[in-house]
Amino acid sequence: MGWIIFFIGIIIRFFAIRSLGKNVHWRIVPPKETVKRGLYRYIRHPMYLGGLFDYTGFFWIITGSPAIALCLFTILLNFTLDRIDREEKELLFWRGKEYQNYMKQTKMLIPFIF
Repeated sequence: MGWIIFFIGIIIRFFAIRSLGKNVHWRIVPPKETVKRGLYRYIRHPMYLGGLFDYTGFFWIITGSPAIALCLFTILLNFTLDRIDREEKELLFWRGKEYQNYMKQTKMLIPFIF
């Protein structure tokens, strides 16, 4: 099961990076546009979602324990949500009303839910 979760994460990240195209950055930088294509039509942070899946699957694979993987997922989720919070504050500063409207139209990590 860990391998399945791991590969789902890889697939999500692949399509997120593909949707971003030249807008891929590994640190928070002023964006040239608000990307709303591909997975970004449904959620604002698919790369982070993919990362949560990859690492949770990886934790499960290396420990052999879904319980340990879940504990590590919880810790990683806290760091991820903090990063998202900081990033969204920057995006609101740089993109203003456009990003605010995008936030109203899409969920953060889970389509139609959260």
